[in-house]
Amino acid sequence: MSGPGWRAHGITLLELLVVMLLLGLLLLLVMPVYSEQARKARRVVATAELLQLAARQEHFFISHRQYANDLTALGYSLPTAVGIGAQGQEVTAGALYEISLQDVEAYRFRALARPVGQQAGDQRCGTLGIDSDGVRSATGPGGVGECW
Repeated sequence: MSGPGWRAHGITLLELLVVMLLLGLLLLLVMPVYSEQARKARRVVATAELLQLAARQEHFFISHRQYANDLTALGYSLPTAVGIGAQGQEVTAGALYEISLQDVEAYRFRALARPVGQQAGDQRCGTLGIDSDGVRSATGPGGVGECW
């Protein structure tokens, strides 16, 4: 049917292209913010694991009068829990951080969480750490206040 009073209903190709363009621009604006929030959420895995490791070290110290030299002495299996890599082992595909002990002596230790896998792009905080005095650290420009 055609005629002077008849009008087709629907959307034109131009209208569809404008909507697609607007959605693409919105996605470009939102993705960096979303990615940063996801990195922040994944950082919680590292900070929680480092605090747990420090607590295990203190418990070990009470029993043995020295800190443990490796993660297995603290009850970690190799590889450790999901989201955490294992010291001295290949990091699993789903790992976010590789946990390690450094500078271990009888009366001091330092535990580090190095980002790997999908968290490796976390340049804001970099490697997170905690030592036997409870001093927290971050190698990135975000510093301890933003990263812990």
